[in-house]
Amino acid sequence: MRGGTVPGRGAGAARVDDGNLKFAPVVSERTRAKLNRIAARRTRPAKPKHRSLTRLREDWRASAREFLAAAPTSSTPPLNALALRRP
Repeated sequence: MRGGTVPGRGAGAARVDDGNLKFAPVVSERTRAKLNRIAARRTRPAKPKHRSLTRLREDWRASAREFLAAAPTSSTPPLNALALRRP
């Protein structure tokens, strides 16, 4: 077969000797957009599992305790005092 079309594939699907399509099949913009959405959905990471309300409360309490434990000591000036001081 020399430069012609592949039997049963139509004029737009001519093949080069290496087996790749010389001309890509014609795809409408609407179809191309749909295929892009499908591909994007498949490459997204999995959504995190939902946590129960009880678990959310426990996590919030633990986070609040960590925050309060890391509060500045009396020798460190409060944050608003640092913001108001000019160099």
